[in-house]
Amino acid sequence: MKQLSVLLWCLITTLPAFSQSFTLQGRVMSKADKSPIPGASILLQARTDTTRKFQTASGPDGHFRLMLPPGEYTLQTGSFNFTRQSRTLAITADLDLGNVMLTEDVRQLGTVEVQGERSTIELKTDKKVFNVGKDILSKGGNANDVLNNVPAVNVDIRGTFPAR
Repeated sequence: MKQLSVLLWCLITTLPAFSQSFTLQGRVMSKADKSPIPGASILLQARTDTTRKFQTASGPDGHFRLMLPPGEYTLQTGSFNFTRQSRTLAITADLDLGNVMLTEDVRQLGTVEVQGERSTIELKTDKKVFNVGKDILSKGGNANDVLNNVPAVNVDIRGTFPAR
């Protein structure tokens, strides 16, 4: 019985050593105005095994927290309109990175051209409107050709159609 209790005590005391994990935390902030960056992506990739990845996003106040097993990692931090920052970390104990500062990446766009097309069919409260402006057949044809392509309109050989 004494041997069993010693064995259990050894298992209980050594088990946490095998499942050891540490906390990595910090706060992502803008370098320009020192404001927090919500939703910034934080990615840690193990240096020896690139398939081991841990990721999270910063909260509304820029804070993030990850639980990691010990090892060497590459930390990548970035957000929309900010340059991605990368550095190497060795996780051997709980680590607080403090403020992780990101630099704004502002780019001036050239000319922006917005194009739109009108739908060929518009449903209004009391009618259906068929827009035939972009219809290829309406370019070189006559009204009879256009009406032949409109759904629910039947044009006979004489060019007449029944009204509903």
